[in-house]
Amino acid sequence: MLPEFLLADNMELPDKFFVVHTSEPRFILQTDSEDFNKDQVFHWIDSKPSDDEVANLLKASEEFLNRELADIDSMED
Repeated sequence: MLPEFLLADNMELPDKFFVVHTSEPRFILQTDSEDFNKDQVFHWIDSKPSDDEVANLLKASEEFLNRELADIDSMED
């Protein structure tokens, strides 16, 4: 079983992070690596849900990304 969220990056787009949501509705959220709220693009794998659910998924994605980045920072210290 996969975790609900995965974090990805790619050297072709070094200023972007990709948050992958592995359960339905599945999507990949492309976001700026310096500012989560900048240049967000959803890549829907499943059908796009309601606006309310999108807002909840966006919040959960941001919380996941913040936790992951904090963990990475603490490992580097």
